[in-house]
Amino acid sequence: MKVKYGIHYIYWQKDLQCKSYVPYVEKAGKLGFDVLELGDYLILNMSEAQTEELARAAKEYDVELAIGLDPPQEMSLTDMREENRNRGVLFYEKVMPRLEKLGIHSLGGNLLNGVPQLPSREYAAREWEYGIDSIRRIADRASAYGIGINIEICNRYESHILNTAAQGAEFVKETERDNVKILLDTFHMNIEEDSFYEAFLTAGDYLGHVHLGENHRRLPGKGHLPWTEIRGGLKAADYHGIMTMEPLVSSGGELGDCCRVWRDMTDHADETQMDLAAGEALRFIKDLFS
Repeated sequence: MKVKYGIHYIYWQKDLQCKSYVPYVEKAGKLGFDVLELGDYLILNMSEAQTEELARAAKEYDVELAIGLDPPQEMSLTDMREENRNRGVLFYEKVMPRLEKLGIHSLGGNLLNGVPQLPSREYAAREWEYGIDSIRRIADRASAYGIGINIEICNRYESHILNTAAQGAEFVKETERDNVKILLDTFHMNIEEDSFYEAFLTAGDYLGHVHLGENHRRLPGKGHLPWTEIRGGLKAADYHGIMTMEPLVSSGGELGDCCRVWRDMTDHADETQMDLAAGEALRFIKDLFS
């Protein structure tokens, strides 16, 4: 089992107004991570100079970049209006040349994040159909850039179309695209799956990316998830890829409000202590998978 260990830049953020990813590349590299996962819409607004600066930093610190990018609600890939779905597909198509320049080969996120259409029995089949069509179109464009699409499987409170590994595997199979896989996140799995081990086995070859987080979204090792079982499932599934820690722990800002972080979950850590905690979590995971 050969994996790359990553951390999401959002661990250090309190808002969604990131001005530069470069400081987080440096942090990730110095802490010993292989990958820094990016997010939010800064990637869409970077100048060519900023893109080149980020690419240089990733090379300097030997840090691979990945990204999670959700479509804006008005561009839902499962919207009942075709024009909105088309806008969602274009949203992803536009960013791909920049991802290529940054050496990004993994594009994930809660791609099917549209607001549920109710009653669900009347709309579920069409949402599935529209989702398949949209993902196929995005994947076809992504293949020209060597980019894989990893659809995050989220809990019922954040998504309604794909909540389990079994649903995700069925969906990906139906897309009939080799560069489409699923992203399993241990936080979401803890809510929806009967068994971590069985869920990873069910995902099997359709598993393209993994997020590691505790039951309450703190760093791995600071909660009560069954990490031995998680390790066993990933090894049994013969997973080879990126495992990104995605802690959401800071309250009191735009990000905390958006992600429902209502209390400080950093143990009131300053920036240096946050770095030390991330390093400890990395050692915990590396020891676990050694």
